[in-house]
Order: sequence, then structure tokens, then C-alpha cells
Amino acid sequence: MPRGARPPNSDPPLTPPRAGAPPPPGYYMLFLLDAKGVPSTAKWVKLGGRR
Repeated sequence: MPRGARPPNSDPPLTPPRAGAPPPPGYYMLFLLDAKGVPSTAKWVKLGGRR
């Protein structure tokens, strides 16, 4: 996805990393930054692996 692109029904827009391989499967903390750079409360998300 291009930088700054907005996936369908996404508000605010999501910004993927600039380049590189996908992250390895596992648990990650996801947080958002507001316009002033203040982070939100993080949420745990699981990427990859078996379902």
C-alpha cells in the first residue's frame, strides 16, 4: 500500500512502513499518533501464524 494511502473504510489513514519485508508472525503493540505526535493507548495485535 502506498504511504499515506487510505484503505477502504479507514479513518484515520494508515501509513505502512517505507520499505522492507513483512514483520515476522507474532504479537505486536499497535498504537496511533495524533497530529502532535502523541501516542494512543496501545492494543495487542497478532500478525501471521495459523488461524
